[in-house]
Amino acid sequence: MKTIILVGHNPKLSKYVNYFSRSDIENVPKCGVATIQLKHNNWKTIGKNLAELLSFLRPKEYHKRDS
Repeated sequence: MKTIILVGHNPKLSKYVNYFSRSDIENVPKCGVATIQLKHNNWKTIGKNLAELLSFLRPKEYHKRDS
C-alpha cells in the first residue's frame, strides 16, 4: 500500500475530498484531517467518486482535554 498526504487550503481541499470520495463535507477546517482510500492503485484510473471517506476529524475531536 502506498500513502500520499495532501495539505492545502479551502475551498479546494474540501472540493477534492468531496470529488474523490462522494462525501458532502461543507468545510475541512484548519488542521482538519480527512482520510480517504482510493479504489484503484493506478493514478491513470483515479477519478470522481473512486475513493471512500474513511474518517473526517475536526481539531476539537483529536482528543478531549481535562479541565
